[in-house]
Amino acid sequence: MPKTIFNTTEKSNFILNLDLDRYRAFCVKLLFALSVAVAASAMVFQLTYSVNSDLSVGLGEGGFSSVFSMLLITLRSISVVFSVVGVGAMIATVVGLMRHQFGKSTALPYLLVLGGLLWGAVSLINSFDNNMSFFGLNGRDEGLLALLIYGCVFYLGSMLRRKENLSRLLSLLMGLGIVQCFWGLLQSLPLPVFPNEYRMVDPLLYQNLYLPSGFTDSPITFAMLLGMLLAVAIPCAMFSGSSKQRVLALICIGSSGLLVLKTQTIAGVIAAGVAVLLAVILWCMKRKQAAGKHWLAPVVLAGALAVSFGWSWISPSLNGAYKTYNDESLTNGYAFYDGGIVWDDSFYRLATSGPYTSYVEHDFDIYDTPSVLSYCFEEGRRVIRKYPLVGTGPDNFTYAQLRSSMEIFQNANSIDRPYNDYLFIAATRGIPGLLLYVALLAVALWMGVRRYRKTKAWMYLAALGGVIAFALTAFVGVSVLTVTPMLWMLLGILVGEPLEDASKTAP
Repeated sequence: MPKTIFNTTEKSNFILNLDLDRYRAFCVKLLFALSVAVAASAMVFQLTYSVNSDLSVGLGEGGFSSVFSMLLITLRSISVVFSVVGVGAMIATVVGLMRHQFGKSTALPYLLVLGGLLWGAVSLINSFDNNMSFFGLNGRDEGLLALLIYGCVFYLGSMLRRKENLSRLLSLLMGLGIVQCFWGLLQSLPLPVFPNEYRMVDPLLYQNLYLPSGFTDSPITFAMLLGMLLAVAIPCAMFSGSSKQRVLALICIGSSGLLVLKTQTIAGVIAAGVAVLLAVILWCMKRKQAAGKHWLAPVVLAGALAVSFGWSWISPSLNGAYKTYNDESLTNGYAFYDGGIVWDDSFYRLATSGPYTSYVEHDFDIYDTPSVLSYCFEEGRRVIRKYPLVGTGPDNFTYAQLRSSMEIFQNANSIDRPYNDYLFIAATRGIPGLLLYVALLAVALWMGVRRYRKTKAWMYLAALGGVIAFALTAFVGVSVLTVTPMLWMLLGILVGEPLEDASKTAP
């Protein structure tokens, strides 16, 4: 007998009678659609970045110009696109819960996610700005709504369960990653006509750097994404039983490795280090199990990283980079630009912080990356000491940066993120919020190891590597809508109970 509720017909209860395999296949499509939609919106934003004022004028002209401007503004709003597709993720999550797709094996991670969301709501109630806490800081947009969507993405990731679903999603993400790398490659070339918000790092007064950011917010967040892509692609290239999939993974390794050091950030070096360590460990421990030419992945990775480092070293000469304040050419060498990126991203691109200025007393050297990161970390710790229990409220960090004016952009040397995601979580959602998040990471990694031991499927190695890569780069990076959804997909993959055959049902 088909299941019904409220004495309605079977057709009106398609949710209760939905085939679960079709539901899981739909989850793959929905998660990939979210990734594509956010990337496409970021691309539109970059292509139209130089016409911001023209769009505002077009809105007031009426007629077709007004409609077109409104459409373009909507499409280039990453938060709007993310939220629209995120509603679909919420609906799919409700469908899964109505079908009782949860059980004892996944209870702990689900409760940790729920606990994090509930504590986020408590933090919102006690925040500086409830509206900002829910929708997020304009430009960053990681309020409670985004956290709720992350939770739904996590749940849908845990619903895939079958190897073919996991393999398909990871292949699609690698394919999208290759597209991002192609875009980042074009950004890295000295092509003045191609849109690149980091051609010049304004706070440093350096011109013609051409740092890649892909479809993400900055070179730092791009490095975090590349770290996850490398960690996913390496196990795939070594252990996948599909030759086409191995070729796709090798292309992903080559393209990601080519750009990860070109970001010239601490996060990029950490991501490259994780990838090298992962490749060496897998090659040493699993040589007999590896499919095909298992040595190709480490060789491609090593070659790509060598080219990336050499390219970065001679980029000042290739690009004609110079200092804008005295027209002096930059010397060749590998340099980190995190210090300038911090304010280039927040002030010049998004207006979510005040500007960097040397005329206001400060205790850091913007040309010294460790010095800038130390300053950012201390700002995060200062906020945590002041608001240890519930924080400032989700995405309310800037309220703790208001020193000389109630307008954030008038507070010189202020920041919108402490450039350590763990400090940011504790500062905005309190220490309990951070503990719940760290506990979720630990539980997911532990469950992922168990899933791999049970199935020996490379997809769990890929998810483990991706989560570790993000977790490490997060010590010097930030969470953004253009990168973090992939983390939650991988976390969901790790906790989902594997299905070995078509006859096995959900717990």
